[in-house]
Amino acid sequence: MYRIMMMAALVAVSGCASITTGQNQSVSVDAPSCGAMSCRLTNKDGTYFVNSTPGTVMVNRSCGDLTLQCSKEGEPDYIMTVSSSVKAMAFGNVLFGGLIGVGVDAYTGAACEYPSMIPVPKSCGTQTAKGSDLEFEIPGLVSESAEKLGCNEPTFVARGPAGVDVYSTQCEDADVFMNCTAEECKVSEYETQSGN
Repeated sequence: MYRIMMMAALVAVSGCASITTGQNQSVSVDAPSCGAMSCRLTNKDGTYFVNSTPGTVMVNRSCGDLTLQCSKEGEPDYIMTVSSSVKAMAFGNVLFGGLIGVGVDAYTGAACEYPSMIPVPKSCGTQTAKGSDLEFEIPGLVSESAEKLGCNEPTFVARGPAGVDVYSTQCEDADVFMNCTAEECKVSEYETQSGN
């Protein structure tokens, strides 16, 4: 897992990095094949709620997993964990903040981040994925990033905020989300604990 995280951070680096920014980040959650769900997000620093998907919540950054438990009436709860990844800017902190800066960022979680968009890969009854009937061509940057990481051909999952598209793929027998903009892709592993 750490090898994938480090490789993903290298893929995400596209120039000079600056000092890491802040201990909080915005995370959007959507259930494209399930409609509106309520989700509880938990990491070692707190618990956060999305009352109805799609929705966005501010979470504390942490260099550990984020657990999502999503519910919908008439459906079994869906539980999944999503890993954090090292922010590209953390490498800049080595240059500008030295080992002390890196240590502070690692301790506070500021050196790590979660995907900005997390799609819940659950199907509910006959609900179909939004946009699943549309032809979608995988951009070259996404295919190239997946190839560099030794991953399978990615599949489009959802469109997130701020021009972020989410893809799923498999790298080294791990399920992976790729959050991609027109300039870069960031990678996080995820694991389903229950649900369909």
